[in-house]
Amino acid sequence: VNVKFTALLLGPIIALLLFMRALMGGPWEWMGFTMSRKRGRVGASLAFCLVAMLVTYAAIWASYGFRFAATPGTGPALNTSAFARGPQSYTIGTNGGGDLNKELDAFRRAAPSATARALLFLEDHHLFPQAWTAGMVYSHAYSMFRSSFENGNIKLRGSWYYFPMAMAFKEPVATLVAMVGAAALFMGIAARHVARRRSNPQPGMSPGVWTAACLIIPLTGYLVALMASHLNIGYRHALPLMPFILVGIGVAASVIWQMRAHVGRLAIIGLGLALLAESAQAWPDYIPFFNTMSGGARGGIRLLGDSNIDWGQDLIALAKWQNEHPGPRLFLQYFGTADPKFYGIRYFDPNDEKSPPMRNGDVAAVSVMQIQLYVCSTSKAPFASLSNLDPKPKQVLGGSIYLFWNDENDAVSGHPASK
Repeated sequence: VNVKFTALLLGPIIALLLFMRALMGGPWEWMGFTMSRKRGRVGASLAFCLVAMLVTYAAIWASYGFRFAATPGTGPALNTSAFARGPQSYTIGTNGGGDLNKELDAFRRAAPSATARALLFLEDHHLFPQAWTAGMVYSHAYSMFRSSFENGNIKLRGSWYYFPMAMAFKEPVATLVAMVGAAALFMGIAARHVARRRSNPQPGMSPGVWTAACLIIPLTGYLVALMASHLNIGYRHALPLMPFILVGIGVAASVIWQMRAHVGRLAIIGLGLALLAESAQAWPDYIPFFNTMSGGARGGIRLLGDSNIDWGQDLIALAKWQNEHPGPRLFLQYFGTADPKFYGIRYFDPNDEKSPPMRNGDVAAVSVMQIQLYVCSTSKAPFASLSNLDPKPKQVLGGSIYLFWNDENDAVSGHPASK
């Protein structure tokens, strides 16, 4: 919880699992003690949750030196309430951003959310270090709205279906097929188990129910939190789901393999080979990976943005390309925070009024995110001719930087003085 605030979801998930296990039949063996009664197991669960909460609370204070103030000594205090409504200077700078900016202004004028008010209460009463509660308020406020690219549209608020959709785009086809197959297998096993229990009732829960709960409850709890989130900027936020899904696939594969059915074993081997082939095809550019059904990395530009495809990762590839092609002048429209000059890239910024006009033979290097969020949505941006989301570059570097030549046959228009 000092590294990722989403770790707070672990508390209710673990508590639910513990109490579910306490209600199951069978004794608990713990530190030399045997708890045979349900009351003892529930009490042990309560005790564990209490200890976990106290240890976590102490760890939060310890991480900030048991100091409430954000800075030592007489340093200034954080004005947490100032950013409880999100960034005040943030705007959606697009032609179609009028309605989005109105929505953004309405959010800023509204009273802070119940979550923000609860966090401000914790800060006012010094129940947590100010830097920790301020970080929580900041993260919450900034996650309430965030411009994102989704299926050719720019959105300010998240969609409940974003992460399931991103999984369908970003997971290899073999993994998706295995997920569906495993789910079908488990549903069939569960149906047979329920039928047997009805015909032959037995006290307590079977071990299989506990195994299923350990996979399903964490997965479902985190997925619900994701689908309620408005921070739709990358499938990477859903990656904590994958260990549970992959373990479930492994359990299903083990069950099928033990059936000794040749068709089932051949299907497992085939899916493994398909996964290997699709992964090898994507190497080494895994960030912009989109599965074959989604059109691969080149198809991703029309589907999802941000860290799904472009996280500013290909400046090294651009530097290598420029070293191999030292002749053309380079005009760079880059998405990221790193300084291209650090990598030795020599370029002109098309947004800089002091930049010279483009001429025949010059090269425009444009990041995917610039095409999606900025270029495709405002005619005033440099290289606005790329606004159809189906650009035809002469070369793509690493899946995220598109290169266009400015010549008589393939002009890159949009720069104020391009020829």
